Amino acid sequence: MAEKTKKKNTVLFIFLSLICFSFQQAVAQSGSLTVTTRVTEEVADDFKPEGRIFLFVSESRMAQPWRNSWPAPGNMIFATNLKNWKLEEPFTFDATTELSKSVEVSLNQIPEGSYTIQVFWAQNREVSGLNTPGNLYSESVRIDLPENRELDLPLKFKTEPEKLASHPLLKKVDVINPVLSEWWGKEVRIKAAVLLPAQFLESPDKKFPVRYNIAGYGGRYTRANSLVQWNRNFMDWWQSEEAPQIITVFLDGYGPFGDSYQLDSENSGPYGTVLVEELIPLIETQYRGVGTPESRFLDGCSTGGWVSLALQLFYPDFFGGCFSYSPDPVDFENFQLINIYRDQNAFVNEYGYLRPIVRELSGEPVISQKDFIQFENVLGWNNAYTTSGGQF
Repeated sequence: MAEKTKKKNTVLFIFLSLICFSFQQAVAQSGSLTVTTRVTEEVADDFKPEGRIFLFVSESRMAQPWRNSWPAPGNMIFATNLKNWKLEEPFTFDATTELSKSVEVSLNQIPEGSYTIQVFWAQNREVSGLNTPGNLYSESVRIDLPENRELDLPLKFKTEPEKLASHPLLKKVDVINPVLSEWWGKEVRIKAAVLLPAQFLESPDKKFPVRYNIAGYGGRYTRANSLVQWNRNFMDWWQSEEAPQIITVFLDGYGPFGDSYQLDSENSGPYGTVLVEELIPLIETQYRGVGTPESRFLDGCSTGGWVSLALQLFYPDFFGGCFSYSPDPVDFENFQLINIYRDQNAFVNEYGYLRPIVRELSGEPVISQKDFIQFENVLGWNNAYTTSGGQF
């Protein structure tokens, strides 16, 4: 009996020792991060004393982590609101600062690894999302943890308005819309980019069919730059005799809560009505569209796939066809594994497991619905996804 008790005590001692060792290793393999920021003279004239300040800690080597706020492992975001922030006062992120965070990790528990660090000051609440004109940000630095690090990252730069590339065949549409302006009680502009076919300039009396392209979530009209400015092969082909003589219109994905979805909405306003009754007639009149349903087509991928399909369904006599690629869910009974008519909880399924929203190609879950919403909660100025400008 004594021998058995001795063996049990030995096993218990080894077990407890392993637990203590594992805990010590975990502590040893995390680092503490302190980041101080302030407003520099370069952007002092643009500074506003109220906004939301962000600290981005990303495993990605992307030069500007604030541009990658998509939920992903190794992408950590910390944020808080500030009022009456004085120009001369520094602000410090550390483990004692009360912060909203996208992950259950404090700034004194950052796992061992290499990270890109950046500070962002979101002060423009007139437009949703971070990539809006007039916000301020610091340079980014690459660091290694677990060493405790103290960084000074002052705000030096300002986000600039979207700018369309210059090309004879690329035109910008930017108009104040009275319907949406009245609905919102402030000036609302509608924008688009129009890529003209090669024969447009040499055939002044010819009219052309029109393709209306809708981007993935929140995609701006300036995505046309990726073709006109940076894709020489495409532009060589587009201006050749082989290219179809069709106008391509890049609709703007901006909306008051992230993306307008180009449809009438109790939340965003009558964007669908404005599109089919005002914007499209304006474009087709100004740039010689044929102007018939048979000559008018839609296409898009992801959210753009959903929107293109929705526009075809809601306005079947206005559009002549739709090419919808990988659309967002169109069935609320199978909405990211959620049946909104039946399920009681969007985060946890009936078996008690977190619902995944992103998987690897192998099928392994990467991000859960709950994690995704938490990322958007941190991005929202009211600590909720509703003001994040994000997908949900």
